[in-house]
Amino acid sequence: MATYDLLIVNATLVDGTGTPGRPVSVAIRDDTIVAVRDIAADGAARVIDGAGLVLSPGFIDMHTHSDRTLLVDPSAQSKVRQGVTTEVIGNCGTSPTPYIGTVAEEEGRRLGRWGVQPSWRTMGEYLGVLDGQGVGINVAALVGHGAVRKATMGYAMRAPDAAELAQIRRYVEESMAGGAFGMSFGGIYPPSNYADTEELIEASKEVAAAGGFYACHMRNERERLLDAVNESIRIGRESGAAVQISHHKASSPKVWGLVKESLKLIEAAHADGVDVTVDQYPYRASSTNLNAMMPPWAHEGGLEALARRLDDPEQRARILADLRSETPSGTGANLTPNDILVASCRTDRSLDGKTIAQIADDRGADPYETVCDILLASECDIGAIYFSSAPQSGDVEFPS
Repeated sequence: MATYDLLIVNATLVDGTGTPGRPVSVAIRDDTIVAVRDIAADGAARVIDGAGLVLSPGFIDMHTHSDRTLLVDPSAQSKVRQGVTTEVIGNCGTSPTPYIGTVAEEEGRRLGRWGVQPSWRTMGEYLGVLDGQGVGINVAALVGHGAVRKATMGYAMRAPDAAELAQIRRYVEESMAGGAFGMSFGGIYPPSNYADTEELIEASKEVAAAGGFYACHMRNERERLLDAVNESIRIGRESGAAVQISHHKASSPKVWGLVKESLKLIEAAHADGVDVTVDQYPYRASSTNLNAMMPPWAHEGGLEALARRLDDPEQRARILADLRSETPSGTGANLTPNDILVASCRTDRSLDGKTIAQIADDRGADPYETVCDILLASECDIGAIYFSSAPQSGDVEFPS
């Protein structure tokens, strides 16, 4: 009888500890790694020769939006084939729970396109659905602050009253009890960005009470980056929740290099006892919806209200004035139409892969009018890629 079920030999092991890669054998028995050392190949039922390959533990993707796609493709092939074995879902203030009110209306429409019929209301019930169907990776879920706010007060652009704030806290508490690892904030996405700091502190107290963390897509990654970092640190300090700053970057040519200062703030807070960490992606493009270019006030009431404003000449003129200003209030500030690319347009696939500049040129139209036109024609729901972060440091002069 073989000593091991599986033996991987000749691969270069990179174990995540910072130790240089080294050739070593890894033995598995009953789905568990039981030995990492030089082992004779004849002691295993199955041997995989990893010569020329790197062997490492699975990657943890701290920032994903697979809440819906895991329901459609539970095998998570797109992640498993990249070596990702754990995903943190529910980031940027969005989650499919609590499935009630405006959340149910919006999520029902989205999931219906894929033939998914929601059968949950709470976070616990949603995770039960994932568990029941089985998934190919480990999942750590966050409840979205935007979702609990939507479920409580829709897209109202105001502070919650006492009863509404209590309900927001109850939804967060219920979600944490149901298995959430924390709460996420979407600082540029309505209605999450309608919340003030005090509301986020109060909601995060429920996260802290359950030992979770507050994950934030900060309010500003441009000229007010340092203010946004300080707000995130304050929320952690005053609520007691750990803080995870998502995809940390300086997202405008005007402030490239400012992360040198923001990281100093984070390091100082950490030294002062605040549990604050960051994640960062290693490329210069970010991705979100094209509607994120719209000013926050234009989103009040949801996507249907945004579409009505885009279709109203007076309101559109106000939106265009914001887009063309020196300090536009939405995503894409200080970028040119060549820096913004359509990734996915359900209603017109001919736009996929084209920049706003290319689409506008094809139409003989103004680029900002084009943004409004294609959003209006597409239910204000178009995936986009923004080339907003700095190129390699050797290609740009950073502020001192």
